[in-house]
Amino acid sequence: MAGRAYDSPLRAEQAEMTREKILEALCEQLNEAREDFSISRVAKRAGVSVRTVYHYFPNREAQIEALATWIDTRFTPPNHLELPTRIEDLPAYTVARSEYLTEAHIDLMRITASPGLAQKIRAIRRRNRDKIIEECVAKEDVPADAVAILAGLFKYIIGVHMLVRVHDTTKLNLEQSIRGCQWLVEIIVKAIQDGDYPTLD
Repeated sequence: MAGRAYDSPLRAEQAEMTREKILEALCEQLNEAREDFSISRVAKRAGVSVRTVYHYFPNREAQIEALATWIDTRFTPPNHLELPTRIEDLPAYTVARSEYLTEAHIDLMRITASPGLAQKIRAIRRRNRDKIIEECVAKEDVPADAVAILAGLFKYIIGVHMLVRVHDTTKLNLEQSIRGCQWLVEIIVKAIQDGDYPTLD
């Protein structure tokens, strides 16, 4: 019985290590603008069999969903974010999303901005965030066309893609880029509160 009790945690640890290696190998292919994963290459890179890859992630959808979650946890620890419910919460939400980012994350950010598979994974990662932002803006007493514009701006500014572009094109370091994006969110929130928002009129 003691042997089995010891074996179970050890197996769980080994399984998690194998899963991590597979996800790292999947992630490496994102910057190749591929439309699908090369599972044989993933297996070789992870040091496992093709069958093992499919044991952990049985199909393309499972691979994409798992990788999207894995990337999110690289940027922000699980259960760290307090989700916003109104636009007043968006500045703090922006700060929390960026709190653990370092220069070491920049390459991964660039990879997630690539076309192909990375674009599909980015869409999954944005799914819940975009819905939350839309719900926050929809609670404001502003015209429908303003809601669409404001939600679109918040989604872009709060997202990693904007942060990477600011960092790579303006010569600002990561801390400066993060603060700039946070400041833009604060400015837009204050403008909405003051009754100043964009419309198509």
